[in-house]
Amino acid sequence: MTIPLNGAHRSSCNGIETLTEKKLCFCAWALAAIPAKPKELFLIPMGKIHNTALDEAFLDRYTFCPDKPALSSYLKVLILKR
Repeated sequence: MTIPLNGAHRSSCNGIETLTEKKLCFCAWALAAIPAKPKELFLIPMGKIHNTALDEAFLDRYTFCPDKPALSSYLKVLILKR
């Protein structure tokens, strides 16, 4: 599975290119037939997106359980992942 980012790039994201460690931004995608009950959720640090398409191996690194809270300690782990 590959998800194209259809023209979304850093220059169109209101200052994303000027982010520092003090200002972190995450992209959250939920995939579901019913929006209120997503089957898959991806929390991806914007600084980790370097391509115009995201393959399954990349998305597997940032899969998140929709039924659990996104604690700051978990978000820090996502930022530090390679």
